[in-house]
Amino acid sequence: MATWNVSMGGPTVTVEAPNWLGALGAALPRLGVPTGALARLVCSLGADGAAQAVDPQTGARISVTPVVQAAPPPLVMPMSALASMYATVEPSPAPEVTLDSLDLDFAEEATPSAPVAPRARPLEDRMFMVFDRCAEIAAASSVAEACQTALTLASDLVPADAGAVLVRTRGGDALKFTAAFGPRANRIVETTIPIDQGIAGFSHNFGMGLVIEDAHRDARHYARVDRSSGYRTRSILAVPLKGDGMSWGCMELLNPPENFDAEDLEVTQLVAGSLAAWLQQALG
Repeated sequence: MATWNVSMGGPTVTVEAPNWLGALGAALPRLGVPTGALARLVCSLGADGAAQAVDPQTGARISVTPVVQAAPPPLVMPMSALASMYATVEPSPAPEVTLDSLDLDFAEEATPSAPVAPRARPLEDRMFMVFDRCAEIAAASSVAEACQTALTLASDLVPADAGAVLVRTRGGDALKFTAAFGPRANRIVETTIPIDQGIAGFSHNFGMGLVIEDAHRDARHYARVDRSSGYRTRSILAVPLKGDGMSWGCMELLNPPENFDAEDLEVTQLVAGSLAAWLQQALG
């Protein structure tokens, strides 16, 4: 893990991160900048490994500089000691190698290590993965592409059977399923629900992230979507697409292999914040 100095004018913070983008993401909250601003920064990388970022919305400039560790002094040994070492060493005859002495049993091959599941990764690692990939959201050329990219990132880090991004319509009276994945995703994309209905409506209107373990026992659940899609929702993780005091909709993940937890909620909120920053710039 490398060490980085991140400064914005006067204040400077020192963080540890695998790369400059991870360092930038880790330092933003400590510099008083919302994490969601990462998606709109314009960044350039120098040949020395340092990076410069500019916030086009505020004009703030942020520099990310690697901290160069001093190399340890070389080990110096007197020539007399080296001479005495080599004077006492006599070459040994090379051992005779025959086919009978070689181990030619290749039947047992090394078993490849299984990939680390997202939930098995520490929270900090998953956070850095968001920082590494949030530029994919920033590069989107349409609302649908930005929503689908963010949803894919969230599902890569928080296992779930299905999920969706709902964006507030221009009229402000509904939430539109703009992106989705899962067994019945094609049946709900482009459909809408009233803006004051469902877990999504609650999360959007109150700016609150929440985990519902049994959706059908929660009075806020909008069961009409399940009936029209044929998909049964059991548990929900919902976070608002909130940035700069405004919510643009909601991101939902459904039916995990294990129960959603607080770390899943935190990771998804970070992804949603990056998407909200993109929506703010595109639609605000």
